[in-house]
Amino acid sequence: MRLFAAALVAASVIAAPAFAQDILQPNSKLSTYGSIGYTYADGGTGEQFGVITGRLGVKKGYFGVEAEAGGGVVGSHIGSINTRLDYEVAGYGIVTVPVTNNVQLLARLGYGHSQASAAFGNVSVRVEDNSVNYGAGGICSLNEHDHIRAEYTRYDFGTGGTVNGWSIAYVRKF
Repeated sequence: MRLFAAALVAASVIAAPAFAQDILQPNSKLSTYGSIGYTYADGGTGEQFGVITGRLGVKKGYFGVEAEAGGGVVGSHIGSINTRLDYEVAGYGIVTVPVTNNVQLLARLGYGHSQASAAFGNVSVRVEDNSVNYGAGGICSLNEHDHIRAEYTRYDFGTGGTVNGWSIAYVRKF
């Protein structure tokens, strides 16, 4: 399953120029970016995680694709059980719409894979699952290359439940 997620991300990045062929902005340039940020994720039944999240993306006009990876840095304690997110990876299609010269709205839809662990005394369990992820947010430009991005993402694991994530990140446009 990890191989599938990696292939999805690679295909998304490679396919970006064809995906965004001057649909709404015929004179727009292809741009790439990277970001690093913090995501607070809440599973709704006591699991709460703090995640350092990194993204790499490519965009042309209003459309783009991005790859995301994150590692848990803060876990939860539910009674005597300690839980934490080990990692998550995902690939997304994104749409951005300018509101002003310095503000854009963002929507994204993607597919991800996550692994979490729980420990109770000397017993440890790892759980892996795939999710359909969707969300929205905003990007504020500080200058041509530096941006701040805030967003909400819902991770839908199907019968495995849902997780709500709120993130803030520094974005560097290359």
